[in-house]
Amino acid sequence: MKAVFSQISSGFFLLATLCASEKEEMYDFRPYQVGREWDFRVILQPEVLFLRPYEGLLECAIEHEKEIATMKQTQFVPSFRISLGFQTDYDGNDLLFSYMRYHNCRKEDLSSNGLVESIVWFLDDPTFVSFLQTSWQIKLDLLDIYMRKQISIGSSFRLGLRFGMRGGILDQTIKIKRTVNTLQEESSNTSDQWFLGPKWGLDGTFLLSRHFYFAYEAAYHLLYGKYVLDHREQGTFEKKRHLDVEGIKSASELAAGFGYAFLFSEEFHADFSCKVYYLAFPAENQCVRLLVPGAGAGDLSFLGVGICARFDF
Repeated sequence: MKAVFSQISSGFFLLATLCASEKEEMYDFRPYQVGREWDFRVILQPEVLFLRPYEGLLECAIEHEKEIATMKQTQFVPSFRISLGFQTDYDGNDLLFSYMRYHNCRKEDLSSNGLVESIVWFLDDPTFVSFLQTSWQIKLDLLDIYMRKQISIGSSFRLGLRFGMRGGILDQTIKIKRTVNTLQEESSNTSDQWFLGPKWGLDGTFLLSRHFYFAYEAAYHLLYGKYVLDHREQGTFEKKRHLDVEGIKSASELAAGFGYAFLFSEEFHADFSCKVYYLAFPAENQCVRLLVPGAGAGDLSFLGVGICARFDF
């Protein structure tokens, strides 16, 4: 028994020794540890995102089986983010400019199972209709500029602290078409918004082997924004409503995944990663306030994955 215990202890000691020696070797593969003649290095970071949006208060009808139908996006839509910047010194201080674009439109018919009752998006009382078509469009453009300070903790962990500014445009269009007694009616609801404010957050990288690593990101934004809301109905009579809303809003982002880093030469480093993303924009569906005075606003969020490449040269 003592011999078995001795062998197990020796095995654990040998494994710990190998891991420790590999972590010491891994330290040289960090991009900002490579010796350079310049005082900065250029960073280029393209990323492809596949995101699926979710938003509250998008109920549009009650089907004949008393099930509530909701406008939704069932597919992950491709989008992109591109970042460009430079590293100011050998300690890992980064200055980055980032642009993200997500544009998407989703249409759905709700007429396959007979009559439905349209609700919410028309100013009159709920009405039984023979045909109902919904359309939900999102256009999101984000522009970030931020500084990132990277701190080494031990030989296998890097912590990054971020602070900067975010600006952007978030437009939504919600359209409902319905047929009532052969009469076609349409409700068009638009929300045009711009916002600007500070952002801060942190990120971390934990080296699992010489090249393979686990990474995470977390960011919070405090934004001042303005909504321009419009509602228009076309049918027997034309109806319009308009509302401007200003105020402070928040937004947050979370990401986590794995990556693999390469050191091609003393002046060129690259790594590739795949992460799961979650973006949250609370109280974003303001269009409901045009139809129901005093109503709340639904939250908007995005869930998906991103494939990213980073090049340091």
